[in-house]
Amino acid sequence: MPSHKRFRFPPLTEGNNPLTVLRPLLIPGMVEQVQVTDSRGPVAEDGKTRDEKVTVTGTATRGETVELFDGTTTSMGTALVGADSTWSREIGPLTEKSYRISAKALYGADPVSSEPRTFTVKFAQTPEILAVSDSRGDVAQGATTYDNSVLVAGSATPNLQIKLLENKQSLITLDVDDKGDWNHRINDLKVRSYSLTAEALYEIDPATSPPRDFVVAQAVTPTISRVNDLRGEVAANGTTYYRTVNLTGKASPNEKIILLNAGANVETVDVNGSGDWQHVFSSLNLTTYRLTARGDYGSNPESSPPRVFTVAAFVSPTITAVTDSVGTVGPNETTYETAVTVKGEATPREQIQLYDNGAPVGTPVSVNADKQWTTSVTGLAIRSHSLTAKAMYDAVPVESPARNFNVAAHIAPTLTSVHDGISEIGNGGQTKSATVTLRGSVTPNRQVQIYDNNSPRHTVTAVGSAWNTTLSVGLGGHSLRVKALSTGQDSNTRTFTVISPIPPLNFNTGSVTLSGRCYLIPNWAAYPNFGPGTYVQHTASGGVLPYRYTSSNNNVAAVDGSGLVTVRGNGLSTITVIDNASQSKSYNVHVTGVKFVWGLDGGSWNTIRDRAAARGKRLPSMGELRVIHNAWGGRWPMGDYWYWAADSAGGWPARYWLKNLVNGAEGHVQYYGSALGVCIDP
Repeated sequence: MPSHKRFRFPPLTEGNNPLTVLRPLLIPGMVEQVQVTDSRGPVAEDGKTRDEKVTVTGTATRGETVELFDGTTTSMGTALVGADSTWSREIGPLTEKSYRISAKALYGADPVSSEPRTFTVKFAQTPEILAVSDSRGDVAQGATTYDNSVLVAGSATPNLQIKLLENKQSLITLDVDDKGDWNHRINDLKVRSYSLTAEALYEIDPATSPPRDFVVAQAVTPTISRVNDLRGEVAANGTTYYRTVNLTGKASPNEKIILLNAGANVETVDVNGSGDWQHVFSSLNLTTYRLTARGDYGSNPESSPPRVFTVAAFVSPTITAVTDSVGTVGPNETTYETAVTVKGEATPREQIQLYDNGAPVGTPVSVNADKQWTTSVTGLAIRSHSLTAKAMYDAVPVESPARNFNVAAHIAPTLTSVHDGISEIGNGGQTKSATVTLRGSVTPNRQVQIYDNNSPRHTVTAVGSAWNTTLSVGLGGHSLRVKALSTGQDSNTRTFTVISPIPPLNFNTGSVTLSGRCYLIPNWAAYPNFGPGTYVQHTASGGVLPYRYTSSNNNVAAVDGSGLVTVRGNGLSTITVIDNASQSKSYNVHVTGVKFVWGLDGGSWNTIRDRAAARGKRLPSMGELRVIHNAWGGRWPMGDYWYWAADSAGGWPARYWLKNLVNGAEGHVQYYGSALGVCIDP
């Protein structure tokens, strides 16, 4: 009697009471979990097998029977369900075709049949490339690898051979194992596109697998190109005062980089198709960061050197200096100008607002990258001033300490004293002195310009508010005043007359031509004995001692304190004598006979000649060397040794004359001998 039905037995009694026994009805289990396995393992849904037999397994109600069908009508046999609710049956021999296997319960199950499992039997298989993998794993169809080696794996008909091709060119012939698997590692890949196919070396249609394409690319070493904060780029090893920066860089396109700080992971960032990456790095701490970007591809190349920057707290503003045209205006000091320059420090690339006595002055001032800021304050009123600099950013404290100073009115210039060394010269008075001393006052530490008969003379800087100077004055009337350079104000005028005795200055003013030959060494402190035609001396007399002699061109003629003029180069110079009463007279000197001598070091005659020619010069003749020796004698400064002359001494090999320019000795040697050399203008 079936155990899954419920029956009522004949009435049972317990005493006089009837006893009823109930047995639960068992519900038949449905057929499910159908699997297909061949000699290589499970056969995937819609998969393939090369075996002639496969095993079909599943679950159903234990102790019952299931029947297998291909399609809906072709029976493949029955299977008994075991005590563990599983059943199994081998079906075969199979033929090359598609199968649709289902298990049907031979009992009252609902549903009565399992879902069908489909697979295809194909004993000879077109080769397939199942996988291409590099050191990081699978390289998908059309994907990119940065390795120079990949492993290619595939399937084909067992125990036969396939040929692996790349761009239709044969790479290698491979054996297929008894499970239908083959693989091969391709090494020494180049940076380019690859297209692999597997071709059967047996009869099959089609004979060639679909292509498996991939690209080998050169891994780009990542870079960190820029670190930008709110105000612009943060230079390498620079400082930012913000807690967020924007990082940009380069890497291999469509890959990922790992951003690191001192080796610790910060974030993984995608690289776009152009090879650019960007990351907003926020919540920064007050510390130094050492960032690198490591490629999450290839051999994991990493940027170098690290991009280093420091995050610092905002700098509170300070005022470090207040200056006027004279110099620093110290705290609580006084300036006499209505404009000052104010300097200070604050957070780089931010702005501060300057205040005077609590009122804003001008527009906000930008701070340079070196923390320095500078601005001008103009239109200052004559009163006390208190400057502060207030940060236009989040700083604590937000405002600088006050810088206090006063603005006062300029002091008008005065000329209070004219003294000739003996006594004060009254206004409209007389003196016989050629020099007077002037005194007066002006705004502290400013300059005054001296005027004599409305002609500007020299300027004088006051020490405090007092100034003094001396002035040379000639015979005749003088009207003196001073002008304050800072304000243009004129002082009072003082007049006086200078009377004799100031004797006239006597001096020969006739022009002189110095044409004597003189050999000089350029830029050398030593000079030869100056012979005829190389010097002249005009001596002044009369006037007021002492005399001062000057040359208008010391590169042509030099003059000493006695009026002796010696040549220095060809050209024109004016020699002037000035006495202590400012009387002066002059004469012109024309110099035509100077030749400069340049040293050429040592070497053979040919070497020295060529060096001279390279300078556009020539070797001196023996006669010229004798003149040089006579002028310089033992004071010749270039060395006590032989010097080549241009003159040949005849003979073979060719001999040339030599002269010692210190001791005057003469001789000649072959051209290949060694001596010193000098050259002169052609």
